[in-house]
Amino acid sequence: MYDVVIIGGGPAGLTAGIYAARSGLKTIILEDKVFGGQIVFSADLENYPGFPEGISGMDIIDKFLEQAKKFGVEISYDGVESIENDISCKRVILKNKSCITTKTVIIATGASADKLGCPGEAKFLGKGVSYCATCDGAFFKGKTVAVVGGGDSALEEALYLANLVKKIYLIHRRDQFRAVKILQDRIKKNNKIEIIFDSVVKEILGDKFVKGVLIENVKTKQQSRLDID
Repeated sequence: MYDVVIIGGGPAGLTAGIYAARSGLKTIILEDKVFGGQIVFSADLENYPGFPEGISGMDIIDKFLEQAKKFGVEISYDGVESIENDISCKRVILKNKSCITTKTVIIATGASADKLGCPGEAKFLGKGVSYCATCDGAFFKGKTVAVVGGGDSALEEALYLANLVKKIYLIHRRDQFRAVKILQDRIKKNNKIEIIFDSVVKEILGDKFVKGVLIENVKTKQQSRLDID
């Protein structure tokens, strides 16, 4: 029996694992996708303390894992199907139908990429639609692309892609970004990036691969097509 089972191997789950194991508790972390969560898709973390020159998301998670293992955290690539309460413990049923028992369960399942929910999004996933610039950026080298969003993640993705692509349309539904000022300043100075405010993507267009997006101005309701690769 484990003292602690942690579901989710992102920064929160790994930190919880380090604290638990360091306190002498028998601990296992369960993650059925990728350890590190969304942070592994960050090409350059500039605001993480202790790394003044920045560090990639993958590299920081490698250090998290190294530290967790140092204190005896067990790492498992198993997914969880259900959790059952027993009289003396909790039973964690895995997707492979095996069962582990524990005194405590910590759920640290994190977040996932927001979907647009528009026609064509699912159809062209992997055929021009991507949720990770650092994963798929090489496929868009020399092309014209669109990035949707106005927060830190969207602007960071656009800045990363600017090193690879010919042109970027940065589409945001509001009239100003939510991202931190330093990212906004970099976006505005980059001549590869064209900002389109007050607009949403209504449909992703193409045949076998993405060829364009249909956007709509949220104030005027006027629609237009942007040709992208």
